[in-house]
Amino acid sequence: MSTFKYKPKKQLHKKKKDTNINTTLDMRHKQKMKYFDNRKLDLPKLKKELEDFQEELNQYDNINYCDCTFNEISRKAELKNTIDNLKIEINNIENNFEEMQYYSNTLGLLVDYYSIIEDDVSSNSKRGDSGVSIMDFLSKKKEANEEESEKSKSNSRATIYDNYLLIIDGCRLKKKEYSCIKYCEHCNTEKILSACDGMFICTKCGDCEMAIVDSDRPNYKDPSKDTSTYAYKRINHFNEWLNQFQAKESTEIPKDVYDKVLLEINRLRITNLAELSADKMRKILKKLRLNKYYEHIPHIINKLNGLPPPKLSRETERKLRHMFREIQEPFTLYRPKGRKNFLSYSYILHKFCELLELDEFLPCFPLLKSHEKLLQQDKVWKKICQHVNWEFYPSC
Repeated sequence: MSTFKYKPKKQLHKKKKDTNINTTLDMRHKQKMKYFDNRKLDLPKLKKELEDFQEELNQYDNINYCDCTFNEISRKAELKNTIDNLKIEINNIENNFEEMQYYSNTLGLLVDYYSIIEDDVSSNSKRGDSGVSIMDFLSKKKEANEEESEKSKSNSRATIYDNYLLIIDGCRLKKKEYSCIKYCEHCNTEKILSACDGMFICTKCGDCEMAIVDSDRPNYKDPSKDTSTYAYKRINHFNEWLNQFQAKESTEIPKDVYDKVLLEINRLRITNLAELSADKMRKILKKLRLNKYYEHIPHIINKLNGLPPPKLSRETERKLRHMFREIQEPFTLYRPKGRKNFLSYSYILHKFCELLELDEFLPCFPLLKSHEKLLQQDKVWKKICQHVNWEFYPSC
């Protein structure tokens, strides 16, 4: 009997090669064109899927809402989202939206690249015969210049391709390499970089040379900066409110929360989810003791009924942010002594909507229920309005 133990061969995991290294801009462009053609070929299939989903949704619509099970309600909401996404995708393909966006982003690079290729083809065709004449020996300098121009063209092509990849894939082909090796002028030995002192130092003669070190890590010699972050935090919180109000947030609400809310909706016999208002949802969450999800009410409603949430234009958002920054200084001047917290963000947005005559959004930003606290906020807000020359609208 053999005493040798069987040892299986190790499986070698080959590293995946970067596909961008062995490709050219022309190849990538042709791949992109093929992708757009395939998208158009998929159009009948997507339309058929849309019809199938629409038929299934119609079947659920014919069932009385009170007789629907939880799974049927969830499936109906899922179908609505799928149908909306399919409609958007079909519309994009039919109107060539993605293709037009691709050309809008890369047209300049494509024109530059193919003009260089055409120049190369025309210059190669002009050379013609490969025979050597006496004039070839007298034109060494001209050939050297041509070689230099060829190198610059190849560098230009590489740069264009690099910029193309940055637009399409969001990454470059190669990282820029920097040589940080310094040699001493006196002893011709390599200097050592001292990151703490920011100098290249020769270990032989001690010669020093200043160096600019780009580092994100703080140096122990650098003085600490005492900067206030309150304004930064406030504008961040204000942006969160704008996103939550428009259901733009990326928060993941647990599935059991949706389950509890749907069961409560069934108990309340709310048959039309489209009639779900922020006030009703707030009462449901309060009853279920899910108060921490108040700020996510627009997001929850949007997920349940699939209807579009309130939408602010980009210009209106810009105005609101500008107004918010404008009231920071007067708030610091007129806030009550000992108060550090800012005014209620719901109150602020309510007042901003009043000033901009956005009355349709006022119910989305309820005022404080406490009459006393509301008067205190109105008192501060009135002084802020006088400071920035805005019209003051009393809350009560």
